[in-house]
Amino acid sequence: MTSREIVSDPNVMKGEPILAGTRITVRSILERLAAGESDAQVIEVYPAPGPDDIRAAQRYAAESLGKGAAESRAGPPPGASSEPPFIHGWSTE
Repeated sequence: MTSREIVSDPNVMKGEPILAGTRITVRSILERLAAGESDAQVIEVYPAPGPDDIRAAQRYAAESLGKGAAESRAGPPPGASSEPPFIHGWSTE
């Protein structure tokens, strides 16, 4: 079995990454796995994906996190403040 592509469309599930051809979000799959459900339990809830689709969702998340980490090591984008954002009631001191 081959895995479905992970796609993002602003008109489907508010643009969250989903398994192509479904409304199943990568986040929903990962949340179930993080809660301790097995692949079989996830597939029971969402009959459309197979084990390869679950792996595709995990790969997508890992690659997305890797991109975010690389961007954060590169520093803020040009013109952005390097100061942490002010959050009412919190202090960095």
